[in-house]
Amino acid sequence: MNLKAYLDDNTIGVRAFARRCGLSAATIKRVRDSEVVPSRSTMRKIVEATDGQVTVHDLMSAIHAEASATMQGSTKHFKDVK
Repeated sequence: MNLKAYLDDNTIGVRAFARRCGLSAATIKRVRDSEVVPSRSTMRKIVEATDGQVTVHDLMSAIHAEASATMQGSTKHFKDVK
């Protein structure tokens, strides 16, 4: 389960979840939105705070999916250049 789905399914806001993890709301937002690769300690805190419902694999998969989507968009641009 990704972090966004966990927060939505459990009706937990970013600020409340950040407090639960001992992290900043900005950090949780960036991880939720796949804007950063979380540090090991951040991943550990998120996994613990979700009782394992969000796993390290989930967090890394979200980053990988976002990066792949971004790269595909870039590739389209280069295909159009002649």
